[in-house]
Amino acid sequence: MKTLFNILNLMILIMIIAAGTASANADSLPLGVNRDWLNSLTDENGQRIVQPEEEGDAMQERFFTGFAASDQFGYSVSSAGDVNGDGYADLIVGAPFNDAGGLNAGRAYIYFGGSIINSGVDVILTGLAASDQFGFYVSTAGDVNGDGYSDVIVGVKS
Repeated sequence: MKTLFNILNLMILIMIIAAGTASANADSLPLGVNRDWLNSLTDENGQRIVQPEEEGDAMQERFFTGFAASDQFGYSVSSAGDVNGDGYADLIVGAPFNDAGGLNAGRAYIYFGGSIINSGVDVILTGLAASDQFGFYVSTAGDVNGDGYSDVIVGVKS
């Protein structure tokens, strides 16, 4: 594995600040985005997240788009660790103002990594009560229960 950049667990690659380490052969994908930069990509469908990945000499981009206007999709972004045990880092994205579980109950979305990451969501976690803002904070928790898979933490604002 060849590390491209790694500065205090922040990776800088094409103006995107990402948590984790990238490798030239894509066995560890850069995850996370600087939220201020991400805000420039906001449209009526919600915020988009760019997932850069190295493949040969070309740089590819993957866009992850929010599911509803005003969800604040991408408010929090983190590596999820390897939640499905396939050997690739996964991505968790918070949308604390999603209304699926009640007004501003919030959601968190997990995207499985791979040699080429897919922009389709793999796991959806939904807040249980209005105003929870579930997904305000998202992070990997490591392997808390010792089952060999990474676990995630999703927090609420209050």
